[in-house]
Amino acid sequence: MLRSELIATFVLIVESGSLNRAAIRLGLSRSVISDRLAGLESDLGTKLVTRSTHGLSLTAAGESFLDHARGLLAGMEAARNAVAEAGGSVSGRIRVAAPPILFGEWLMPLVASFLRKHPLVHVEVSASDRTTDIVQDGYDLAIRSARHPDSALLARKLTTGRRIVVCSPGYRDRRGVPASLSDLGEHEFVVYRNRRVMQDWTFRTQKGIRSARIEGRFAADDAAVLRRSALEGLGISLMPTFVAAQDLLRGDLVRVDLGVEPDTDAISAVYPKSNASLPRLKAFVRHLKDGLGDPPEWDRQLADAGIIAI
Repeated sequence: MLRSELIATFVLIVESGSLNRAAIRLGLSRSVISDRLAGLESDLGTKLVTRSTHGLSLTAAGESFLDHARGLLAGMEAARNAVAEAGGSVSGRIRVAAPPILFGEWLMPLVASFLRKHPLVHVEVSASDRTTDIVQDGYDLAIRSARHPDSALLARKLTTGRRIVVCSPGYRDRRGVPASLSDLGEHEFVVYRNRRVMQDWTFRTQKGIRSARIEGRFAADDAAVLRRSALEGLGISLMPTFVAAQDLLRGDLVRVDLGVEPDTDAISAVYPKSNASLPRLKAFVRHLKDGLGDPPEWDRQLADAGIIAI
């Protein structure tokens, strides 16, 4: 009899391109993955994969079996989903990649309430500002506050992602603040670095979207470091409101009003199309969306304090 875990491991090996990557995605040792592949080949009585210094390649039997294996797994997953939905319960592991500040300060209470509601679910979080390869790195979903051009992924909007231009009171007192986009050239900046030290800031004007090319004397690829540099008075920064909210409410950062509003993005749950029907994933995304609201809690707090208008 063919065993489902062996079939699933075989498909994952093929999709990952190596036994090592498959082992990382499953959280198992390479030897276990190798044993599973050997077990499946033994059950089938044929070689499915050949290994060389150049990587893995499928044998003719492996090519033939792959489509059948995917069909078998899809059928079993559909059956599990139907049973879970009929019983009104969800279970299993959810691997999530999310920005640290967004997750730690704002999403964690929602995840805690979700786990209390669904005791058979396990959540594993990788908190990083780096954009992960969801499929390659084995995540079920990622929380992102940017546009999602990858057609292989689905994105469900959780809430609106606003940005705000800020500086420290010390910087304001020392240098003043710009009153319009044309004044930006007279100031210093700290910017979020994504492969370069220049950043395009986009704003919504009466004539449409307008961009300003900003170069910072200090750049960082981590939101917490960027926030800290602004608090130290190194310059003006454009950052998500979920990053700046608490500092703005305490007065440790102040809003810089340029007369135009920064462009917005959606904060979304992004996941492979193959995960769209998973009951635990659907329940998790729905719980986050309902819990965040739109506008989200951090923007409501800023609006109540008169810092932004929503």
